[in-house]
Amino acid sequence: MHFNTYEEALNWIHGTLRLGIKPGLTRMELLLEKLDHPEKKNRFIHIAGTNGKGSTLTFISSVLQKEGYRVGTFTSPYIETFNERIAINSLPISDADLIHLANRIAPITEEIAVGEYGPPSEFEIITAMMFLYFAEFEKIDFGIIEVGLGGRLDSTNVLTPILSIITTIGLDHMEFLGDTIEEIAFEKGGIIKPSIPVVAGVLQDSVIETLEELAISRNAPFYLYKKDFVADKVEDKLLNYRDDFGELKALQIGLAGDHQIQNASVAICSLRLLEAEKWIHLSEEGLRGGLADAFWPGRLEKIAQNPAIILDGAHNPEGIRALIQTLQQTNSEKNCSAF
Repeated sequence: MHFNTYEEALNWIHGTLRLGIKPGLTRMELLLEKLDHPEKKNRFIHIAGTNGKGSTLTFISSVLQKEGYRVGTFTSPYIETFNERIAINSLPISDADLIHLANRIAPITEEIAVGEYGPPSEFEIITAMMFLYFAEFEKIDFGIIEVGLGGRLDSTNVLTPILSIITTIGLDHMEFLGDTIEEIAFEKGGIIKPSIPVVAGVLQDSVIETLEELAISRNAPFYLYKKDFVADKVEDKLLNYRDDFGELKALQIGLAGDHQIQNASVAICSLRLLEAEKWIHLSEEGLRGGLADAFWPGRLEKIAQNPAIILDGAHNPEGIRALIQTLQQTNSEKNCSAF
């Protein structure tokens, strides 16, 4: 099997979707072993959650870029082109590099397919492509990796990050993750690694208890929103933030909606922890500028004025509630310019 065009490579990748979602890490581990473990060759931040993953990733990436770092990101789904899923400093992977990656990985997937664990899934293939791209094709300082589904058995959970983040947890993908919020929290908490710090933006008591138990069992420092770090809304897209490192006032954020105060707070706490652990340098100027410049397509994105047309990717009950709340608030304030 050899691909000469972007279309051929993409058709092969998407053709594996018929294999369905296949939770488990064995195929992924085999694939990465045959690629000489590219997942071990970079520093990664791992993000799980029902909602807020993309926004939190965007805040962190924007600040790190403002500080001069080269940041690789892995997200799903894409908005306009498949290439967006793998990007460096917000620039998607090129068609040519995607073809090269497909040609590297396709023969290995064929070899694995005849074994006892069966063929790798579409998401496993894309995840392997991402790790290989950041390890061998383009240099990065940090990778920010978004979980595809759940956490514990997600294909991305083969990495050992420098920081784990869990944004929010709601009732989503219950056919795979469990019937209760606690079961879902356990699955998403599966990204918690021994001795690796965890930042959590969760609010439900039972979810907090589940995640804290997991963190304690793995000796992982646990930092919780509204306990270890707090943010207060000043006005639309403006917040005050405080934690044990001190207080920051009048922080402007680039994403609209009160729920983004929570996501931005998780990002700020994460960045300040990375600085405290000497992983990064972080200036107040870089932090403020990165938060203000953050942009994530399809998140309350205004694409027209008269009439006002707003795009939002809300696709579960919690996301829909946040969208409705923001639209109602904006309408009552008669301030569509907020978007």
